[in-house]
Amino acid sequence: MKLFQFFIDVFCIFAFLTMGSLIMVVALHILPMEDALIQVQALYESSVKGWQLGTTGVLLIFAGLTLAKWLVKKSRKGDDFFTIASDIGRLSITYLAVNEVVQRSLKKFDFIKQSHTTSRHTPAGLRIVVGVQILAGKDLTETVQVIKQDVEECVTKMLKYKQPILVDVNVEKIIEEVSLGV
Repeated sequence: MKLFQFFIDVFCIFAFLTMGSLIMVVALHILPMEDALIQVQALYESSVKGWQLGTTGVLLIFAGLTLAKWLVKKSRKGDDFFTIASDIGRLSITYLAVNEVVQRSLKKFDFIKQSHTTSRHTPAGLRIVVGVQILAGKDLTETVQVIKQDVEECVTKMLKYKQPILVDVNVEKIIEEVSLGV
């Protein structure tokens, strides 16, 4: 019964789309109404022409559906987001949102000159890798710990994420500040 209902729905959708397209063509004065009616009458008078046009229509519909399916798959990859269970239900969170939250939390540190983040959801929890370039003069182990704690707190607070968060901070470069002599 569901298959039959599917075909009824698809037929109704295409019937309304066809009628709407015909009305738009007439409204924009691309084709006069009399000419459109003459073309439709010609289709009803010749069964061969009707079958040819019907077959072409079915092929175009399948081509359009295939193209739409391909575009949907291309535009939204399955690995762009992950879902979690929260107090209000299941939430879909994009990795881009997680990375933006991490970047926002890193802006408060004036000793970080550049940073980039990547995040992935694993069975063990959310894994965030932060690459930073920092100014020289800070204790490296203490700085890494402070960054880890702050990123973890910020992601937990902003996203209400309750699973373990694994934060790796990679110090990619230590920048020596050059003072300009006057």
